[in-house]
Amino acid sequence: MSTIIVRQGSTGTYHRGFANCPGITLCNHSGQPYVWLTEATLLDIAAAELPPLNAAAVAALFETPPPPPPPHRRRYFRTRREASRLQTLTAALAHIPADCDYHSWLACGMALKAELGDAGFELWDRWSAGSPKYHAGQMASKWRSFHGNGITAGTLFHIARQHGWTRSPR
Repeated sequence: MSTIIVRQGSTGTYHRGFANCPGITLCNHSGQPYVWLTEATLLDIAAAELPPLNAAAVAALFETPPPPPPPHRRRYFRTRREASRLQTLTAALAHIPADCDYHSWLACGMALKAELGDAGFELWDRWSAGSPKYHAGQMASKWRSFHGNGITAGTLFHIARQHGWTRSPR
């Protein structure tokens, strides 16, 4: 039995798996066959050339890799106006319950990314951690999926007003 790494056809994700029987097609969870990364398959490799499989190697197959760190570009606020905008966003976000519905939670993250760029991740993550639904390992990947879908700081302010926030006079 040997460990193999294969790429799933349409999504390009990599998976580690076992191959121990000639002629078996490995499939992912959706039933789609994997695509070999090399021309050679296990059938082309002599059994003596395959690496031994020990308990540590088997255990490594089931380890969950740590999530990648979020993209981190620290944004320094050059003007008093930018710093004031951050304070306004923070105050509005504080009025929205972190355990709000999923759509509102996503909208808040998208609004922060649209307004603050990657510097907004820390604020969104800290706020989200106040929810019993919080999963730290999913935050970075969710953040990376935000690509400007027309959600702006105005969306966050609208949600905050629904929860009693009022903008302080300038």
